Amino acid sequence: MVGVGLTERAVHCLKNMDRETRDVTSAISIAGAVMRVAAGRDDIPCAAFVPAGDAPKLQANLRWAESVTSPADLQIPADFKGGLLPTRDTATGRITLIAKTMKEIAATARLRKSFRFYLVPLRAGDVDTFGLISAFFDDHDEPLVIRTPLFNDELVHKFVQVLSSDSFDIHFYDEHNRKLIGFRAVNRDAARFRHLVNTIQFVPGTLELARQFDDYMISWFRTRSTSEDDASLRIDLLETLPPDNLSEQSQTPPGDLNELDIEVCLHRAFSYDQVHRNPARADNGREFVDVLAVTNKAVLLIQAKDSPVTEATLDRTIDRKQATTKKHVKKAAAQLKGSINHLQSGNSIDIITDGQPCEFHVSGREVFGLVIVKELFDAERSACSRLVLSVFKETDVPCLLLDFADFQELTFSQPTEESLVGTLRQTFAVSRERGLFPRLRFGFIADGPTMHSLPDVAAREQMSPPSAPADVG
Repeated sequence: MVGVGLTERAVHCLKNMDRETRDVTSAISIAGAVMRVAAGRDDIPCAAFVPAGDAPKLQANLRWAESVTSPADLQIPADFKGGLLPTRDTATGRITLIAKTMKEIAATARLRKSFRFYLVPLRAGDVDTFGLISAFFDDHDEPLVIRTPLFNDELVHKFVQVLSSDSFDIHFYDEHNRKLIGFRAVNRDAARFRHLVNTIQFVPGTLELARQFDDYMISWFRTRSTSEDDASLRIDLLETLPPDNLSEQSQTPPGDLNELDIEVCLHRAFSYDQVHRNPARADNGREFVDVLAVTNKAVLLIQAKDSPVTEATLDRTIDRKQATTKKHVKKAAAQLKGSINHLQSGNSIDIITDGQPCEFHVSGREVFGLVIVKELFDAERSACSRLVLSVFKETDVPCLLLDFADFQELTFSQPTEESLVGTLRQTFAVSRERGLFPRLRFGFIADGPTMHSLPDVAAREQMSPPSAPADVG
């Protein structure tokens, strides 16, 4: 027997291995508890004992874990929902910025060897303040961005420390806490920021103010000027900090990674035996859907499309990226229609999942179809929405269109079957009425999701910065 220490992410990997290997899953929590007590430490995530012959397979599936120097280091991104998190490396003492985001942003940072911080001017009451947009230029006009509203709290002082530093480290993690790549960064505009920040105040944060700031930052960035590009802080990435797990991911078919990520997202709300990746129809052996979730109350049919994260795809023009997304939505919608038609052909469906036959009954279950693509562009959102809504019109099954960022946010913010299905129901009702699937927003209001309005392409002078409630500022 070989003792192998596993993080919680390993549990998800075990789900995708041979059935014999997965038999150890039930022992993981017990073994982890025993080891934590024996070691007198709380930071051992979990552990399992597996047959020695399976150790190479575990290692192959968990190569990403080699990038984690200690369980405590992994805990920083694991507890963080997403975006930017300033901290300090406990081993080196260096100021460090964690970017928990999609791998396309990390790949763009590696390709361009730089990114930019935009200080977006905001006004709260009678106080001048700013928000932060981090821009990664796969495309000059519509780069990939991370928006960060800033308020008067402990976190903002850490951001000021990062932006004031001549040098810092930045480590990229994906949405599921896998370390992608790290860089030694140089901020040649640090002195300029140190002078600027002395003139700016930060206001107490509220959910409503965060929402107003976020809306305004979207509009501001879409209509930014060349002078505002020049005024941004350029961050140069001079040295790669190993390991570079992006290289390994670029050699894996994009569909395999995307479907696995969707399965992992679903495990936040559903148990392992309720989620099936690439189930096949028992009657002809063809794939039924990319990912299937079945509970006593609901059925989710998911068709997903993705593109490889390579230099060639990152360098595509925005027009070609939009055309690719529309093509993916069209193909996924057609496949989803076929899956729904098969589902409606009888009272029960026979599939093959993990090499084993499985039968589930449709009657009494609420059915949803989902089309998930890597990125949705506002210019194509209306046309793509029509493609997916047409499946509903032909099948009478509610169908939704999401990009992976929205799907990740949905499952993170609604981690129970009841809340997730309820949000799908609510989102579809609004989208059907509008004829458009708008971007969802979570975390900026206290009572659930809202539909994120699409930014207007109005002139900047027609917009005004948000005003805070009377008690702010």
